[in-house]
Formats: sequence, C-alpha cells, structure tokens
Amino acid sequence: MAGPQTTFTAGYRWNIAARFLLAFLGGFVCVSTFGALAAALFANAQWMPLPQGVHVFTLFGFVAWCGIAMWVFFHEHLRHVALGVVGSAALFYALFLLVR
Repeated sequence: MAGPQTTFTAGYRWNIAARFLLAFLGGFVCVSTFGALAAALFANAQWMPLPQGVHVFTLFGFVAWCGIAMWVFFHEHLRHVALGVVGSAALFYALFLLVR
C-alpha cells in the first residue's frame, strides 16, 4: 500500500549533498590537521615519539570525525557548520606550520 509521495526540492537535495561532502571531506581534513598538530606538539614536548603520536591521534581522529559528521547533519544552518569546520582546519594547519 503506497502512501502519499513526498517530493523534495532541488535546494533541499543540494543542501544534503553539501552536508555529506562537508562531513566526509571537511571532517577528514579537520581531524587530519588536528592530528598532525597534536602529534607535532607531543613530539616537540617529548611526551611521546612522533610515530606513536601520529598513531594515537589517527585513532582519536576517527572518533572526532564521527562527531563532526553528526554535528554537520544536526545543525540547522549549513553556513555556520561550514565556517566551523573549514575555519578549524585552517587554524589547525596554521598552528601546525608554526610548530613543526
């Protein structure tokens, strides 16, 4: 038994596609730059060797990536989320360039 069919506008579909790309690619770039920054900071402070820091923060990155993906789809305004993810990644990368 078929119920009423729901139609979605093109704007809604583009919004979902943009959120998917932001969650997948933006989240990956954000957690990767954070992991590189954190591993470099820990190596410079001599708290752990660089390869071990990369391993630890790669594992942490998977958890953070899931959190970013949930946030991207939970938040109402795509622009706020995009600025948060891209801005964070840019900040982490700039700090990484200073630390390494």
